[in-house]
Amino acid sequence: MPALNKQPIFTAVPILATKQFDPGIPSSLRAPGMNNGTEVYADTTTYGSLITKVTVVSTGIVGARVATKVIYLGIQDNDSGVISLYQSKVMTGISTLAATDVVPYVTFTFDGGLVMHPNSGNKLFIAASTNRATSTHEGDQISVIVEGGKYDL
Repeated sequence: MPALNKQPIFTAVPILATKQFDPGIPSSLRAPGMNNGTEVYADTTTYGSLITKVTVVSTGIVGARVATKVIYLGIQDNDSGVISLYQSKVMTGISTLAATDVVPYVTFTFDGGLVMHPNSGNKLFIAASTNRATSTHEGDQISVIVEGGKYDL
């Protein structure tokens, strides 16, 4: 019986990457792929990495308005350079953020992890259906947290 190709669970070095920005709004998600996304993680490892979670949070504070928007997560294949839509989620907005409200957020979780190929230059991108530049609402900027681990020592 051939050996099963199983993904190892444990990685050597944790990844906790953060970025805060006004997301780009894609004009197309079809061929040749998603455009106007912002890079939030690039795999530059020797042995690859395992992404377990990507959290996207509004930067709104008390009193801010946050528009309902679609958050797009794209993956770029370095060989073709195309950013393909991987998943999308709706971030439910709030008309006036109160002190008792939870700041709007969405979480992309990957059961078993999302394996990024070593030396591939694979990248994760985030885009949204609206942003601060178009809505003028402070709460439409976003903060992104990428969690996972690297197999490098």
